[in-house]
Formats: sequence, structure tokens, C-alpha cells
Amino acid sequence: MHFSTLFLSPLAAIFLFSVSAVVSLPVESAPSPRAASNNHPLTLGVGHSAGPQFKEVFAGHFDMASRHLATGPFGSRVHNAMSGGSMWDAETGAVVADILPFADDGLSSTAGPFFPAAVIPLVWTADGHYAVFSTVGVRGGSDHRSWEYAHVETDSPTYAWMNDQFFLLRVNSSALPRLTFTMYQETS
Repeated sequence: MHFSTLFLSPLAAIFLFSVSAVVSLPVESAPSPRAASNNHPLTLGVGHSAGPQFKEVFAGHFDMASRHLATGPFGSRVHNAMSGGSMWDAETGAVVADILPFADDGLSSTAGPFFPAAVIPLVWTADGHYAVFSTVGVRGGSDHRSWEYAHVETDSPTYAWMNDQFFLLRVNSSALPRLTFTMYQETS
């Protein structure tokens, strides 16, 4: 069987992600004596961290202006048009960015979960530079909270440190049309 490079690259990425995800997961029970005696690479040993640590760095809100659905074979493609909002520093409460209009074009699957996907543009109040938060995530069934990975891109001298960091968003849609969010930075 012949596989194209385009297929193998994503397949390899999924495999490597799967392996790294398994290795980085915390183990609650002690490693088996067999694994420890063989110096197995998955042996956690003394000093293993409990897993990733996160700190709250930003919070904010944006407002849904309209919602459109397109039904397909996997569920409904959702187009939630957002009219913009604000983001503030989690410690000080000071407004740090104005969120520009954008859309969440996620998938509401026939199996129940919602898979949000958005590119959120904003303008930093400190220096007027733009940023983009690309987000993907999941929300279970009737839960109004989703967890989303956020990749940040900005040329802001003030916030350029965010470009190579790992962030999670916790988005709450229980008070529509206003959605609130908290952004967490991985610190471990």
C-alpha cells in the first residue's frame, strides 16, 4: 500500500502527539517493579511532576450578534458572529485589549459535543498592535463551558512573549448573548 507524504505527515504528527501525551500524563499508582527494574522510559521515578500547571492571566467577554447553522453529515456547522468585546489582566483588572468582531465556526456534532473553532482578532491597548488568538476546543452536550487551546500570534513588543507559550481558554456561554472567558498560561 502506498501512502502520500501529505497523509504520512499528519499521521506522524498524530502518532507523536499521542506518544507525548501518554508520556506526560500523571500516573497515580506506583510504577510496576518490572518497569523500574528495566529502566523503562515510562518509569516516572522520584521527582516526577504531577502534570502541567496553569495560572490565570486574562479574562474577558465578547457578545454574540447572530447565529447561523448549516446542517451536514457530521452535525451542524455553526457560524456564531461575535460583535467584539474586551479582555483584561486577571490580576489587576485593567483592560489590556479590545476584541474585534469575529466568528466561531465550530461544529455541533450529531453525537452531542460542540467543537468550537475561532480566530479572534484583538488590539492591545498598551501599544495599538494587533494579535490573533486561534482557538479550537470541545464542549460536552448541554454544558455551557468549553475548554479551548489558544495559539497566540502578535508583533506587539509588550505581548510578544505570548507567541511561544501554551494557553487554554475556558469559555462560558451560559448568559447569551454575552460569553465570558478566562485565559490560562501553562507555567510548569
